[in-house]
This record gives sequence, structure tokens and C-alpha cells, in this order.
Amino acid sequence: MCEYYAHTFRCRHQTFSFAKFCNSASLIQTPCADKTIWASIDMNGPCEEC
Repeated sequence: MCEYYAHTFRCRHQTFSFAKFCNSASLIQTPCADKTIWASIDMNGPCEEC
């Protein structure tokens, strides 16, 4: 499972950004479909949709 950063906004919406390939995906340099949260980052304001 590839690792992602989770950004949590005050409005409780979340976005994810790619952080690191898993071993099998690193060979083809394409993120796999399974996500693991590497780190959660609390954002101070609302998301762009709110």
C-alpha cells in the first residue's frame, strides 16, 4: 500500500496527497490503489469547497 498525507480541515473535509511508493509500486513508479495514511496534518482553515 502506498503512503499518503491526509490533510484535515476545520470543516472536517479531507484531502490526500501522495507521499511514498510501496515496494511493488516503486518498480513501475505508479501509485497503487490502496492508501495508507503516513501522516495526518491538521489545517487551520476551511477547505476550498467551503
